[in-house]
Amino acid sequence: MISAISQVNGTEERIRHKLEGFQTKLSQVIERINSYDYWYIKTNHNDIKIQILQTFQVANNYIDEILNYYNGLLEVYLTKASVYSVLPPKNVSELIFSANRKMPSNIRIVQELLLDTRIVENMTHIQVHAYFPIKDITKYTLIHVTPVPKKNMNNTFESIEVSRAFLAIDYNNELYFELDHEEFKECIQRHEQFLCFPGVVKNMQLNENCIVDQLFKNQTNTKCPTHIFEMSSNIIWKQLCMQNSWLFITKLVALYP
Repeated sequence: MISAISQVNGTEERIRHKLEGFQTKLSQVIERINSYDYWYIKTNHNDIKIQILQTFQVANNYIDEILNYYNGLLEVYLTKASVYSVLPPKNVSELIFSANRKMPSNIRIVQELLLDTRIVENMTHIQVHAYFPIKDITKYTLIHVTPVPKKNMNNTFESIEVSRAFLAIDYNNELYFELDHEEFKECIQRHEQFLCFPGVVKNMQLNENCIVDQLFKNQTNTKCPTHIFEMSSNIIWKQLCMQNSWLFITKLVALYP
């Protein structure tokens, strides 16, 4: 767990400097006007008006920016809104990117899972704390377990029972975890990789798993629970995890001559 702190007082300091710049420009305009004894003759009225209007617009923008920040703070404080009421997603991403660069390569802050937003205040500072989970990123081989039925002599079929359809294996450290379909949907996909959040990671040697034994230990005589079924049709199609990939089961000896 980490708090990404947004220093709103820092923003106010930046805006204060801008307002000082506005005051300087306004003073320059006034000084320019006063420098003419007959300014109404020598100076273009429209030029003076445009300069004053431009300077006023700059000040108005700064004030709007301050109001937006305070409105965001009030929204977080009164309605339990998120940090995104104060900072846009781009700024939050920049803060998290900077924090991730200071952390070990296998540790990452997960921006997609904002847990909580809180405000801490004193006489001089207002801080917005955004809480994100930290994940230990270890590379696993993610496998969609699809049992291939075996045809018995009595024309029945036998298939291994799979309680969870997805199995992730770390061969180097002999670790694994399992995911069901709902847990897999919670994984965050990045191109061809998935960022998953397993509940329990198990050791292969200390926690027996017949499917892991077949994949990792290359054991075929495992005691996996199975179920036997009969086919009422000539062929059954089963969609696999990869797009446009299927497994079919047939009770015919051959589909093609």
